Amino acid sequence: MIEKMLEKIKEADSIIIIGHVSPDGDCLGCQFGLKEIIKDTFNKEKVYAVGEDSVTLAYMGKLDTVTDKQFRESLVIFVDLANNERAADKRWTLAKEVIKIDHHFTSEVFGSLCYIDYKVAAAAEIIARIAMEHNLVVSKYAANSLLTGIITDSGNFRYTGVSANTFRITAFLVEKGADVVELNQKIAMVSYNELKIKGYVIENMKTTEEGFAYCLITKQTMEDYHVLYEEASNAVNSLANIYGYPIWALILEKENEYRIRLRSNGPRIDLLANKYGGGGHQLASGCRIHKVSEIYQFSVDADEVIREYKNREV
Repeated sequence: MIEKMLEKIKEADSIIIIGHVSPDGDCLGCQFGLKEIIKDTFNKEKVYAVGEDSVTLAYMGKLDTVTDKQFRESLVIFVDLANNERAADKRWTLAKEVIKIDHHFTSEVFGSLCYIDYKVAAAAEIIARIAMEHNLVVSKYAANSLLTGIITDSGNFRYTGVSANTFRITAFLVEKGADVVELNQKIAMVSYNELKIKGYVIENMKTTEEGFAYCLITKQTMEDYHVLYEEASNAVNSLANIYGYPIWALILEKENEYRIRLRSNGPRIDLLANKYGGGGHQLASGCRIHKVSEIYQFSVDADEVIREYKNREV
């Protein structure tokens, strides 16, 4: 499979790399890292990474702008994308061919070649492993990009999927020039207003008897605290690791719906997210509701997940 993908990449005249909407460190790390690796390894000029830029991860770089004509002439590579509905650029349907590299448990199989390894902590780990095992050229920039993806999606090596191979691949990236200390400083950096919204989340969180903690952040609250949606959503782990509350969530108003960023330190939550039209990982998922009144039922369902988890632990 990987050999066939590399052959298609080698043969392509133009390549466009796409991630998901609302990109995180793993998504952008894959895009920037893979772009650089392809350009350096195969001596290609027409390699583009497209989608949505990130305010909080702006240090990683800026995505490219491409035309419809370029899409029609290109091989598209999806990275860190569970389903094509969440593709950051819908023009992928114009492409000559599509291949996919992903790590989500609920990932859909599509494209002429599709490689999914849901046992790893990050999609960036897959790309770094491919580079390591196939002697691809990895610059310092590519190494930093991929390690950003691994660090962020593994929660600094704390989440499910972290293995001995994760650390071997991390060592490989460090050997290629990735700076762990500098990356962690950049990833952890927040603005003054982001710090304030985290305080709001802690002060206004709600809890259930079973152990679900959550906070609703409306558009008005974001305006009052002068934060963008992306900055507010990064406050999700302000509710992490509270004793007795194994599942937590931020519920953020966006356009005509409410996005739920769901996290866990034990109970499996991806199936709960699936029930509300979302998905993700067993301990980190996302979904959406359309009315504030639906929060109650969501909390009831979250309590049921916690209850079942507690019963299994007894």
